Amino acid sequence: MQTRPAKTILLIENDPEETRLIHEMLNDQDPFLFELAHVESASDAKKYLTTHSVDIVLLDLGLTDPHGLDVLRSVREVALRVSII
Repeated sequence: MQTRPAKTILLIENDPEETRLIHEMLNDQDPFLFELAHVESASDAKKYLTTHSVDIVLLDLGLTDPHGLDVLRSVREVALRVSII
């Protein structure tokens, strides 16, 4: 029996409906494939990433502060070797 998920995903999303849909999509997979963590802002993501290890970041480019590619640059500062989608 596997004790650690194969991939830890950090979802950065401020829309509750989008968060729910992504959570459901991942839950439809084998429950041991993914562990999902969720934050609602780039600043919360930066705090999370300084204390937690993740394999993948799912990033909403429509966040309000910062926005677009600025949010990507902001998260990349603390997640240098993590795939950001």
